[in-house]
Amino acid sequence: MGRTILAAGGLLALVLVVTAAGAQNWPAAAYDAVVMRAVTGHTIQVQFGNRLETVRYIGINTPEILQTIRGREPAAEAARAANRQLVEGQAVRLVLDVQQRDRDGRLLAYVYVGGQLVNAALVRSGYAEAATSPPNVKHHAELVELQRQARRERAGLWADPEAGRAYRPRLSGVIGVKNVQVFLHADDPGWRQRPPEDLRYFETAEEARAAGYTQSMDYRELAARERQALAGGPEPFITLSQAGLAPMPAPKPAGRSERPRPQASEADGPDPSAVVDWLLNRPDKAGSAPSGHRR
Repeated sequence: MGRTILAAGGLLALVLVVTAAGAQNWPAAAYDAVVMRAVTGHTIQVQFGNRLETVRYIGINTPEILQTIRGREPAAEAARAANRQLVEGQAVRLVLDVQQRDRDGRLLAYVYVGGQLVNAALVRSGYAEAATSPPNVKHHAELVELQRQARRERAGLWADPEAGRAYRPRLSGVIGVKNVQVFLHADDPGWRQRPPEDLRYFETAEEARAAGYTQSMDYRELAARERQALAGGPEPFITLSQAGLAPMPAPKPAGRSERPRPQASEADGPDPSAVVDWLLNRPDKAGSAPSGHRR
């Protein structure tokens, strides 16, 4: 693979892009850089002029699939080698999303080389898994579907039957709605209708539950669909929006008639899912988010 090293001066090119996701509008950015080395299967070190940055690929991770039978190193090293072959020494474009750095200070990016999205190429070839962490969900459905295809085709690390049996799918992180203490799946369009300050992001559903949040009524079904796709299921993975299904209604503005609170039958007891649905759509909740900050 030919390798192009750009001159150090003038490497940094900032292109502001405005992205829209329902009611949310956040700035994104794109940078040109050169990859100095592949650190792991999902991390690289790049150079902007005379400055170095560690970049973590958005939406993917090195699969933890072989540690129970051979230890982690074979899979990790194979993933790093695949990453190195694609990007090391190459001029790349880094496209940022909503959250621009992780908790370790690494830049989060979709990495393009020669017009190819490296994040997707690694999943497609079987050397990375889809690992969605909201709010960075731009290529979520694409990456989940590519993993499904790679599993079915036994590409890369999935070629080993033992690896496939040892693997446990990594479900997407979840989005908590602060003022009702409910968390939503990344595929649930309801969270996109909320202002950013009303949301809290969690790496896992377990983390959200530990913080006192309750799952939405659609979470179980959406998580099951994602889990089946990540395991190489037969059905193509599409989001609710792609399927043309109606999203959860946006909160009604103040002044309109309030949705009636659901009544449970005496025999069945209260239906938690119905209560959650009612809470998410209460007009008096729409603008009453408590102060706070995202992780």
